[in-house]
Amino acid sequence: MMTNVILCGLLLVAAVLCKKEERQAVEGCPIDFVRFDSSCYHFFDAPLLNWWEAMSFCAMFGNGEGTLATIESAAEEVYLESQLKVDTTHHGDFWLGATDIVNEGAYVWTRRNEYVSEYTNWAPGQPSSGRAENCLALYEGVQFKWNDAPCDYQASFICEVPYYPGGAVIG
Repeated sequence: MMTNVILCGLLLVAAVLCKKEERQAVEGCPIDFVRFDSSCYHFFDAPLLNWWEAMSFCAMFGNGEGTLATIESAAEEVYLESQLKVDTTHHGDFWLGATDIVNEGAYVWTRRNEYVSEYTNWAPGQPSSGRAENCLALYEGVQFKWNDAPCDYQASFICEVPYYPGGAVIG
């Protein structure tokens, strides 16, 4: 199953990136990623994947260092939200890289292996659903604030890779 997801992901990435007439390259980021601070991001509206599949998909980028996005500050949150709101093609919810599947109510950023505590931006009444919803998403229904969602929910997602100043980054 995981091999199929990765293979399909590679084919989809090739199709999406090759379809664009103007490919954007930011030095230190994979092609078609945008840079903010010390990270590069890409907003995937398709394919819609569950949280686990999206995490595996992101690992294909940034020399294997790609993960679902981690939001560490209000400035980073504002930047990501602005990208989602400005580009009218972005619709739906977007997975982020945190889960509380190990310890209910204690969300952990998987990239950093640290608790989500320094900065949060939960939608009103969130997180809300106990063991039924263990993965973190930006929820379009409340202006992309944070929501806990079932990990098997099919959603869009944001991949994040480290920015390498002056360095080459492979897909």
